[in-house]
Amino acid sequence: MRIVKLGFISVIVFSVIIFLISLLVPSHVRISRAIDIRGDNVDTVIANLHSWKDWNELYNDSALVTFLSVKPGMVETMWRYKHIQVPGNFRIEHSAGISVVQWYFDFHLKWYPWEKFGSIIFDKEFGPPMERSLNNLKKLVENSP
Repeated sequence: MRIVKLGFISVIVFSVIIFLISLLVPSHVRISRAIDIRGDNVDTVIANLHSWKDWNELYNDSALVTFLSVKPGMVETMWRYKHIQVPGNFRIEHSAGISVVQWYFDFHLKWYPWEKFGSIIFDKEFGPPMERSLNNLKKLVENSP
């Protein structure tokens, strides 16, 4: 009986410690990448969802993007990632023939420790394909007439 009681108390204490440590992990995570592109038609290419298969490595299934809104200097998208909806927006600034394209995902997490600890790997999971996609976009825009 003593061992069962010790085991139960240990599980409770361990769970509380894990929960308290998870409070140190932020509940809002932004993964962001940016690139400079020479050309004026960047907005058009990004706003055309049908052209995404030519440059966007994260866009392999049209069901992943559930919303697309185009505003001046901004293309807003909503992505489905596992069980949550994630805004993935493109901010575009033009200056002297160069467009600065910033692509970012905003993850808003619940208080659950497993969600917060899982968010630690988001940059490793999303960062490299975002960089490759932006480089593909740059090649596509700069090589088009």
